[in-house]
This record gives sequence, C-alpha cells and structure tokens, in this order.
Amino acid sequence: VEAEHDTVNLAEAWLTAEESRDTLKREPDYTASVLQTAGSLVMVCDRHGKVVRFNQACELVSGYAFEEVKGRNFWDRLVPRDQLDASRAAFLSRGPADFPHVSERPWQGRDGRRRQVRWTATALLSGDGELDYIVYTGTDVTERAALERLKDEFLGVVSHELRTPLTSIRGALGLLSGGMLGEVSPKGQRMLEIASLSADRLARLVNDLLDVERLESGHLALDYQACDAIALMEQAVATVQGMAAESNVTVEVDPLEAPLVADPDRVIQVLTNLLGNAVKFSPPGGRVWLRAERLPEGLLFEVRDQGRGIPDDKLELVFDRFQQVDASDSREKGGTGLGLAICRGLVAQHGGRIWAENGLERGAVFRFVLPGAGVGRVPAVVDSQAAPCPPSAS
Repeated sequence: VEAEHDTVNLAEAWLTAEESRDTLKREPDYTASVLQTAGSLVMVCDRHGKVVRFNQACELVSGYAFEEVKGRNFWDRLVPRDQLDASRAAFLSRGPADFPHVSERPWQGRDGRRRQVRWTATALLSGDGELDYIVYTGTDVTERAALERLKDEFLGVVSHELRTPLTSIRGALGLLSGGMLGEVSPKGQRMLEIASLSADRLARLVNDLLDVERLESGHLALDYQACDAIALMEQAVATVQGMAAESNVTVEVDPLEAPLVADPDRVIQVLTNLLGNAVKFSPPGGRVWLRAERLPEGLLFEVRDQGRGIPDDKLELVFDRFQQVDASDSREKGGTGLGLAICRGLVAQHGGRIWAENGLERGAVFRFVLPGAGVGRVPAVVDSQAAPCPPSAS
C-alpha cells in the first residue's frame, strides 16, 4: 500500500511537470521517466474519464499503446462490454469527497483476455476544489485471484468430502469399541483405540485448516454473548483433564469471576489450545497453571507451564502457521502447528492481543488480553488438591 501511495505522489508530480513547459525547459523530467518505467500500472484520467497518461506497465498488461487510448474514455477500450455501463456510471457519480478509494475490477486488453486489477484512485483537485484529474495506480492480481479460487475449492473439498466421511468413521469405530457388534479381543480393542485416535487427529487437522482460512479471509463470524471468565476457565480445564491425566500432569486453576462480552466457544477454544500445548510440553509430574487478572485494558488470561520453554528468537514465530519450536516436535509431540496461529487470530478478532514469554525459572507463559471486562475474585477451587498459582512475571 505504501508503494502504491509513493507511485501516486510520483504520478501527481509527473502530471504537473508535463503541464509546466517552463519546468520542462529548465530541467529533465526525471519523475516522468520513473513513472513511465515503474512496475505498477499508472493511468491518469481527466474529470470526464479520458486517458491523459498511460505508462509502460499499462501498455504491457493491456496490449494497447498510449497513443491508442490517449484522449479516449478508459472504458471504451479497457472495460469488458458486460461491465461498461456500471463502470461508466460509477466513475461519473464520484466527486472529490469520494477519493481516495480502492477497488478491484476486471480489465480487458486487446486480446480480449480479462485480467483482475487492484486499483487505488486519488483525486487531483483544481484551485477551486473541483475534480481535475484522477490518478490510478494498479496491481495485476489475476494470478492471485486464481489461486484464491483454487484455495476456496480445496477448502470446500476438505470441508465436505473429508469431514462427512470422518464423522461416519468415528461413529463406526465408537460402535465397534463399545461392543455393539459383538465382543472384541484385547488386541482388536487396542487397534480400534489407535484407529479412533487417528480419526480424531485427522478431524482436528481438518477443523484447524478451516479455522485458519476463515480467520485469514475474515469469514469467521463471532457470536458475542455475555459470559463469565470462571465458567470459561473451568470448561477449558475440564476439556484437557483427560489428556493431562494420561500425561501425568496436574492442571491447576485460580478462577476469577469476571463478566465479559465475547464469543464463549472461541475463548474456550483459545484456552483449550494453550492448556493443551502446556500439558503436551510439560514433563511427567509437572504442573500447568491457569489464572486470570483484571488490567486497565481488559481481562488477562495466563497459562504457565514447567516445560522446556521457548527460545527467545521464536517467541513470536510460534504464532505463525505450521511452526514448531523444534523440527522433531511434530513427530514426538503430535499436533498440526496451527493451534497458536488460530489462538492469535481469534484473540485479534476479539480486539485483543496475545504473546508468549519464558518463565522466571523454567517453562513458558502465554498471556492474552480481551478488552472490556469487570471482575471480582471468588475463592472457588476446581481442583481441591491444587496449589496456588505462582506469582505472575508481568
């Protein structure tokens, strides 16, 4: 975007210089030369839509030389016939107050091929504030748009063609494991358990891929509701208790009664992902703590563990997609490398922030803040054997 703004400024200078004969006589027009050879598409139109400038990038993408479009309305040559009326009406309806604006529109060149172009339009006004010229700087995003369509098609296949049969497979494995179709030998029972775990892991991968894509495309809608931190914390802890027991890790919670407005399912998803990671990287006999605290900017949640910690140079990278602290983690610990990326996206969509730190002695600390919450501590205890949460490092 900054590059496009720089190109707009150069285009304005170009137009001014071209119209100032005295300036052109005194010094070379370097600005015009730069704009003419710039990689971005640069087109300047007057208030009626007639082309007055058209750089080499525009010539290359459209197949038209400047002389072929000069003085003609840009829609006469560059807009597909089925969109001509709409394009012309949109242009003529805009006034000085409608700029700058960004749009993505099809461009049709000499060969009839359509290309998708992302345009940034900036107005040049006359001395009395009237619209004089419009500077368009564009980027050819045809290939990107094609890739987006392929990605959407792939996600559609993932969503419908994988999730539906996975649901049936998991249901059938559950029936077999429960003895609905007859007694199963111990060896057969173990094989069913392995198959069920593999099906669950694949289902989580499918759901994580869909969540990441929805977050990046802005298509994941949040269902905001009035909820309370204590209920969210307890439900997240209950979700990971089975995994913690299997790993011989104790999960302790310092509950907080704090009303907030958020999507409860998505907040629980963030807490569950963070707790699950903490359990996964904790040694047998280790502890994981969950606490919450009121801050001036909102409600802070903290998950602390006694694992190996995170190298300082990876405290930010762990929130990227498919990132692992160690290359062997995906084999030894399992997981997709998408959990923390999803956490970051969900927290950001709530208007909050999330970050990681290393503990004072050992382990990692993950914190995130959700804006707007009132709090009041209560002495509720989820685990009667739980020790108090260690003091925060913040």
